Amino acid sequence: MDFLEIEKIASKLLHRYSETSLYNYDLPIPVEALTEDMFGIKIEKDKLQKGVAGKLYVKDKLIVLNADDILERQRFTIAHELGHLSLHVKNLERSIICRKRDTSRIEKEANCFAASVLIPKRMVYEYLIKSIKKQAKLDLNWLLDILKNLSDTGLDSLNKLIINYTKPSNSASKIRTTEEGEILLALISNIAQQFLVSKEALTWRLKNVGLLNGFLPPEVKEAIDKYQS
Repeated sequence: MDFLEIEKIASKLLHRYSETSLYNYDLPIPVEALTEDMFGIKIEKDKLQKGVAGKLYVKDKLIVLNADDILERQRFTIAHELGHLSLHVKNLERSIICRKRDTSRIEKEANCFAASVLIPKRMVYEYLIKSIKKQAKLDLNWLLDILKNLSDTGLDSLNKLIINYTKPSNSASKIRTTEEGEILLALISNIAQQFLVSKEALTWRLKNVGLLNGFLPPEVKEAIDKYQS
């Protein structure tokens, strides 16, 4: 299953949830409430062995999270297990153990699903533009207006425009950058806090939609490429 197909499934889930609840696509995405309301899955926390982020008990409709993990990691684990329920339900065994370093195909697919649910594509474009606008003190309302009128499949047409405002060579940009011209990590950190995800998850998502190509620190790019291989 390719990423675009996975993203469509995740988007449909968010849309269905917005129609059946008071959820209005505000941030952060209420992944725990979504899990309970849409799937009837209970969520508990417990001490799990090192390297295990969570366990999905399909028959018992239960997700157990590692109580030692930070909130951002726990939210990602919930969304990851939703990925298994949404993508692999026909092949699920009675239980699934989510190991943090598992790079099997179905685990990568569940990770893609989790990123799509927690960091919806349209919203990440919106908040990135707003963050650039705020930090660079630029009037980018015209760019937000274009975003509103684009279909989901056309969002990547904005990539070059957005990336242009992170380049030191752009005289209009006042964003502090490193010598290599990478986006300041504080910008990523601020957006990650709004989505309540880790900086690593947000960085992966930005790269996945083509917004950070050419601007990633070498060590981050190497880690992401290794993770996706």
